[in-house]
Amino acid sequence: MVETRHIVVPVCQLFYRKQVDFTQCEVKIIDPGERAVYTSVVVFPYDFLVIALGSVTNDYGLEGIAQNTCEATPALKQDPQIAAVVFT
Repeated sequence: MVETRHIVVPVCQLFYRKQVDFTQCEVKIIDPGERAVYTSVVVFPYDFLVIALGSVTNDYGLEGIAQNTCEATPALKQDPQIAAVVFT
């Protein structure tokens, strides 16, 4: 039996003893003119912004996982505001 601990890596474990602040929130607006990312929690100013949403999901051979998931990139390309910022 596959348990959650076998397929999930806690964020705190990834950043243990690193100089990283992790905030999980929803991005509301990316404003390139103001160089700021407005979220549901806080506004993040930036000098350079890297949007790295891509990953490859490991389905661990579990039946039905690959058939019932979707890739994020096509959905992002459908939103003109995100596509203008991310793909140009």
